[in-house]
Amino acid sequence: MAILDTPDLLRQWTIANPLSVKTIPQRNKILMLHPQHYKISYAINPHMRLPDGKLKQVDSSKATEQWKKLVKSLENCGLEVEIMDSQAKFPDMVFAANQSFVYWNLNTNRPEVLLSNMKHSERQGEIPYFEEYFNAHDYKIHKIPQELSFEGTGDASIDIERKVIFAGYGMRSHPSTPSRLCELTGYPVVPLELKNTDYYHLDTCFAPLGPRDVVIADDAFSDEGLDLIYAAFENVIHADHIEAKESLAANLFCPNGKDVIIEEQNTRLIQRLSGLGYNVHPVDTSEFIKSGGSVFCLKLFLW
Repeated sequence: MAILDTPDLLRQWTIANPLSVKTIPQRNKILMLHPQHYKISYAINPHMRLPDGKLKQVDSSKATEQWKKLVKSLENCGLEVEIMDSQAKFPDMVFAANQSFVYWNLNTNRPEVLLSNMKHSERQGEIPYFEEYFNAHDYKIHKIPQELSFEGTGDASIDIERKVIFAGYGMRSHPSTPSRLCELTGYPVVPLELKNTDYYHLDTCFAPLGPRDVVIADDAFSDEGLDLIYAAFENVIHADHIEAKESLAANLFCPNGKDVIIEEQNTRLIQRLSGLGYNVHPVDTSEFIKSGGSVFCLKLFLW
């Protein structure tokens, strides 16, 4: 498979997709971690500090209530939620999108997983717990070379209809990671360079709603990345700059092409998506936004 790093390559592959004869089942399972250990103990992205440089403080009780309501919203969309134990020494472990990337192997016809190499030492110890989980669930586990940082579903988004992976790089994931993803998974990969430190993961600025619609924070990407996004999607929905930065508007989750779970502060985007016919489910994730995460960051989508 190939790296689709120009609009022409992407359009040509879309027209003559050699994987179109293969089918991938829909996903319906969510893995989450209870937030009992969630707090802000360090700063590894710009969202985690106050203007005076101090770390933001988390209201643990409020965070737990918000998390429970998010679980309920996911279940209301017909998803099965499994809860995994978190660890007290890893306060960011609750952001379950980051530690691994799960994909459907088109040759073996089963899901497999690529474990992350977290860029920051504060989070590297989370990975063995996810490896243990996937071993217990009989997944074939792959690892990326240690010298390449890679942060899982935070920087890799799979389109199961078009059978392509969109891969963010430049902030947390190494520039060589898209090529290695292509080699390991057998999928063509669209590399999207991130240029703005406010959007340190792809999932903070890029939210496919299906194969035609995508929500983006346009100031997150290089010009080349934006050209690729416009080549890949018929309808590119631009999140309001303030909502995207302050309320993580693009960190929404659309599990089925019709339901959208999104932080409730993003009223402009909520109105826009409702007008396009999506069933929008606003939730409060304000305690998690303090750490730079929202709806998408808090879960891992599985088969």
